Parts: sequence; C-alpha cells; structure tokens
Amino acid sequence: GLPTTGDGVLHVGVPFCQELFEAPFLLPFLKQHVLDTGLTKAISIFGCDIDAQPFWWPTWSGWVSQNFGSMAKVELRQQDLALEAPPKAGLVLGVHPEVTKGGPWRSIMKNVLESVLPGGLCVFATFYRQEAEAAMESCRSLGFPCELRESPMYAGQAASRVGTFLRYSVLARPPSAAPPPP
Repeated sequence: GLPTTGDGVLHVGVPFCQELFEAPFLLPFLKQHVLDTGLTKAISIFGCDIDAQPFWWPTWSGWVSQNFGSMAKVELRQQDLALEAPPKAGLVLGVHPEVTKGGPWRSIMKNVLESVLPGGLCVFATFYRQEAEAAMESCRSLGFPCELRESPMYAGQAASRVGTFLRYSVLARPPSAAPPPP
C-alpha cells in the first residue's frame, strides 16, 4: 500500500499540473482503487504549476467537492518547483515532465522526488521514450531506483510514432523503499 497520515488520508502530489485535465480520470480511479477498497479514508490532492490557471483550478476544486464530498479535496496553487518543493505525498503523479528541455528541470525533478514519503511511489508519465529515459536518468542520478513501463495500449506500434499520449511511465520509489510493484 501507499503511506497515509495517521488519520487515514492519502496525500497525492500532482506537480507541474497545468490545467489538471487528468482530474475526471484520476479522481474516479483513486475512489475505486483506494477509497472504495478501504485502503484510505480520504484523499488530499495538491497540485501546482509555475503558471496559475484561474479558470480550471477553481473549476476542478468545485467539481471534486460536488462529486466526492468529504472523501477528497484538491488544493491547486501557483508554485515554482525549481525553487520550492511541494508538500510530502504518498503518491506523486507527474504528467509530462519536460526533462529533455534541461534548464530548471534537474531542480524540479529533485524537489518532486524528495516530496515522496518513505514507502511512497512517484510516477512520471511521458509521451515518448526519450522523455521517459531522461526522467529515469534524473531519478537514478538522485538515487531513486526506477523502472520504465509502456502502456499496453501502444503495444506493437513503432517507437517513432507521433502522438502517443502518455505512452511511457517511469515508476520511482525513495531509495529506502521496496522496488515498484509488478
């Protein structure tokens, strides 16, 4: 399982979340696989991005409140992850880290990875293999064991195919934690 707080809350980090368009898929998934199974009593999601999203962030917060009540809450804010680490979380989901661009991404990856609680899991989802490999290099250089997974949806398709939305995932755990699940 994933680490929760003493009162049974799973904290989920969603760094560089932009508009958080994953919300209508992520929340029902977490409800089904975490809340409904009794693994946790509630979910608290913290998302941030360097650019505020004045329309989408309040919209998603209201949607979560309306559809999940006290079982889930969402806090979204503007934050520069190169300068400030996000709060600690048992599960961190980084969608499309732009690690191949260089610049501040080494600091961003460091701060995001260091926000994972002991026993927690960090998943970086990427479009292309070279992005996943760059994310893996960041993880390994910071001492985080990781592995690469490819979505079965793209099985048998050329690696050079364009438009493979979230084709690869990099699973990373803090150095003292067990390896990612099979």
